[in-house]
Formats: sequence, structure tokens, C-alpha cells
Amino acid sequence: VRNALMVPLTDTRVACVGVIQTCFDSALYVFIFLWTPSLPPDTEVGILFAAMMVAVGIGGHISSLFEHADGDTAHADEHRAVITVPTCIYNTVLVCAYLLAGFASSKASRLAAILLQELCAGMHYTSFFNLRALTLPQQGRLTIQKLFHFPATVVTVAVLLTVKEHHLQEAKIRKMYFTLAGVAAVGMVSSAVLVALDIGTITSQVRQAVRRVRKVMRHGGLAADEAAEPLMSPDERHASAPRDQ
Repeated sequence: VRNALMVPLTDTRVACVGVIQTCFDSALYVFIFLWTPSLPPDTEVGILFAAMMVAVGIGGHISSLFEHADGDTAHADEHRAVITVPTCIYNTVLVCAYLLAGFASSKASRLAAILLQELCAGMHYTSFFNLRALTLPQQGRLTIQKLFHFPATVVTVAVLLTVKEHHLQEAKIRKMYFTLAGVAAVGMVSSAVLVALDIGTITSQVRQAVRRVRKVMRHGGLAADEAAEPLMSPDERHASAPRDQ
């Protein structure tokens, strides 16, 4: 345990990954208790839950696009650097989602915030787990992950202990959403630090991706030109060929 505890204290990347996991998990645990009381009683919870699962799937698909952006031959460090980009994106969107839920003045805006949160959850399940696997050392990985779960539990319990009444009032709901936004902001800063640490590799991978896209578009244009040429028989080609004077 002592060796596992020293890893995040000596490795900035591991520490940032731990902070991201702690902040996201603690905010998600509180959100599980919060999302239904924050909606009007006439809300179709079943339909909303189905929409939330769709949002999770969309978020996972968005992250998978980043997963394959660096090609199939990228080094592990290069692949890890690319994954930090969607991690930073969804943490930023997550802060905006919680702020939107806190400032929401209508049912539609709060529903949009909830769906945004689930979109970020889908991106988290796809990109962050791969990022964690590529960042944490093989030795003591399970112990390090358990250490990250402990502060998430503490933060969750601390936030839920502030709830005294059985039925949450709107003012209390807004305050809790703002608290979640603050927690998510810490994770956003940690993800931004990861991007800053790998900005050189990310820039290089972006340039390579742009070159691959241009190459595909160039070959696609040539293929389209060839497909657009009319088919001619050998006699027609011979008749249309230029003749020497």
C-alpha cells in the first residue's frame, strides 16, 4: 500500500488520472440521488431513462472516433496522449452541464443538462478507462485504483450529509448542482494538465491525422474522376485517339 501511495505523489500523470476519477465518480454518485428529485412530478422517468442510455451510447461513439484518430500503428504513449483530448472535452462539458442544471429555469433546460451529463458519462466509460490503463503502472495497479475510490466515497458522503430534509427544495437542488460543478471543475483542470503535458505529441498526431484525411480525400477524388469517365469500346478509343498528320 505504501508503494502504491507513493506512485501518485511522484508521477504527475498518475495523480491527474486519480483526481479525474475521484471527481467524476463522486459527482456521478451524487447525481444518481439528485436527478429524479430535481425534475417535476409529471416527468416520464422511463422515457427519460431510455434517452439517457441513448446519450451514453452516443458519448461512447464520440470517444471511439478519437480512439481511432491516431491510426493502428501508434505507440502506446502517442495513443495515451490522444485519449487525453476527449477526456478534457467531456470534463469541460460536464462542468457546463451541472451549471446549466443549477441555473435551469425550465424543465427543458434541466432535461438537456441531464442528457449532457449522460453524454459525458458515455465518453468517460470509453476514453478514461483506456487512459487509466495506459497511465497506471502494471505493478500495484489494482491497489492504486482502490486508493482513488476512497476519496470519491468521502466526497459523496460529505455532499449527501448536507441533505437534511426528506423532500429537496429547489434552492437546495440548485446548490447541490453548483457543488457538483465545482467538483467537476477540479477534474477539468486535471485533464487540462494532462493535455499540457502531452501537447507536443497531440500536435504531432493531429498533423498526421490531417495528412491522412487529405490523402484519403485526394484518392477519393481520383477515384470519382475515373468513375465519371465514360466507358468506351476499344474501337471507340482507337477512333478518338489523335492521329499523326
